Amino acid sequence: MDRRIADRFDLTLVAISMFYAGTVDRALNPIGDVLEAYRWWFDLFGEGTDGFRNYADFFFLTPLLDVDGSVRPFGTLPLAFKDALPASDMATYRTYVTDQLAFVRARNELIDQWWSHSDG
Repeated sequence: MDRRIADRFDLTLVAISMFYAGTVDRALNPIGDVLEAYRWWFDLFGEGTDGFRNYADFFFLTPLLDVDGSVRPFGTLPLAFKDALPASDMATYRTYVTDQLAFVRARNELIDQWWSHSDG
């Protein structure tokens, strides 16, 4: 875990999108060097913006993206690699948790739709 991400999945997905955009320097992307070490695997989804979109589609992460394919933050927290932990005030924290739960429900719905239409 890197303190600049602090177990926030929205920030983790931002780091992955930055990796697909070519930013692997640890000073700019907290997990860029780790992702770079596994580039062969990430390249299976493609490169650049298309690769990131394919990655997000494959893992049912699109509910966390806006219409332009950019990561939406949980709550009102910034998508910045500093002070990543949710704010200390209760209202901001509740919004953060509510958005996380909404993402999980939306993702589960996508998985359910996929499963319902698969041969499995």
